[in-house]
Amino acid sequence: SLTAFAKAPEKILLRFNFVEGQVFVDRLTMDQEFTQTILGQTIQLKQTSRMEIVQEVQKVDEFGNGDVKLTYRSIYYAMDGPMATIVFDSKNPPDTMEPVFYHFAALLGAEIIVRFSPTGEVLELMGFEELLDNMILTLDLPEEAYEDLMNVYSKEKMVELIKQNNTTFPQQPVGVGDSWVQWVEINDDLPLIFENTYSIKKIKKDKITINVSSTIKNNIQNPSIDMGFMKMHYEIKGTQKGKMIIDKVTGQINRADLTQNIAGTITMDGFFQDMGLEDIPELNIPEIKNTWPISAKSKIRIERI
Repeated sequence: SLTAFAKAPEKILLRFNFVEGQVFVDRLTMDQEFTQTILGQTIQLKQTSRMEIVQEVQKVDEFGNGDVKLTYRSIYYAMDGPMATIVFDSKNPPDTMEPVFYHFAALLGAEIIVRFSPTGEVLELMGFEELLDNMILTLDLPEEAYEDLMNVYSKEKMVELIKQNNTTFPQQPVGVGDSWVQWVEINDDLPLIFENTYSIKKIKKDKITINVSSTIKNNIQNPSIDMGFMKMHYEIKGTQKGKMIIDKVTGQINRADLTQNIAGTITMDGFFQDMGLEDIPELNIPEIKNTWPISAKSKIRIERI
């Protein structure tokens, strides 16, 4: 008689396989819509950002760590809000550089070197201080713009941005149905924690499809944001879902499509009082308690071009 043996499911060790001289170009697009309701008025703001980033592997050590030079080749940003509509397109730059565009112009053409481990961990960010100095000198910015630029492009925030747009792989081999978890902290204008669960959906000859499911919550280590004359407290939670396609040989992301939904409340200490609105009886400020709802919907796409 013949005995049938079930074929063991394929398990693979996911790793970034850096090769000196490799060059990749990625396009990162984010479409966002924010909604707030303040004093009974609904305020909506839409924005789109798009960056093309060149990645060049400059060096690979004996442990497989790769030194990758990242260059911001082009930047597009558009915002449509109740007060104004603004657009910055590095491929068609404005004749006059408005202050709101300083940090986009500063980033254009900028280069940083990131040392990644084979599992995708950010081990080191090199040359950042020199980069920032050069950005300030090249742009010939007015003195009042220096501090803003330093706040936008601190070394810590740059590392967080890189982590947010990349994934880390598990230590053990994985197969279809297996999962692993990655935590990412974002300490920006709205400090958040992402708990990302990655699940292998398909393994093909040259690519791997991974489902992404995330929970999002406010970072209790940063419960408020100090804005000088007032403080902002927030209660936020949400989800992120989507999928990514990984190159089986290089470990690089060929494409990722994600959808984020977050909602909650924001409280501003001193907001209405500093504006003198508590003296207007019709607004009933004591009942408002300086708190209003906020929600945001985002669609994110990473694609290799």
